Amino acid sequence: MDEQGKKCPECGKGYSINKESFQNLTITYYGCGHRKIVSIVNQTVNISEKIERDIREDYEELGKLYLGGALSAATFDPIQRGKKRFEENREKLFKFLCIENKMCEKIKKLEKHDTLTLFSTIGGLLIGSTVINPLIPIAVVSAIIVKIGVRKFCKC
Repeated sequence: MDEQGKKCPECGKGYSINKESFQNLTITYYGCGHRKIVSIVNQTVNISEKIERDIREDYEELGKLYLGGALSAATFDPIQRGKKRFEENREKLFKFLCIENKMCEKIKKLEKHDTLTLFSTIGGLLIGSTVINPLIPIAVVSAIIVKIGVRKFCKC
């Protein structure tokens, strides 16, 4: 059964507004700001769509989240809005990923620097953090950073 519109199990106040699969996890986002993370072992999750699509689509998705969906998108350019929102959070993301979690050192240790490994590494770090708004899908932020280039983003 789909969890869309169900009450938050943490506080009972917010309703689920978004659901995202990432590696072996399903993350449900609630309007109150809580996240419910559930392991989905034995399920293959296709994240290639996020990795392969154009970065403008990632910014557009981010911009539409801040605009309240497609209804407000006609008034504002969601791609520019998404870029602006990402840039507003860039310093926090840089500090968390690049300084606190030493991303430059992590990518030196990785045997392959393929986008899937980088995407998974970044997403794994962000899942348990409070660096980004809990209503923003981690996969979108991870995809943007990978497409910018982790070395460039972290100034390695």
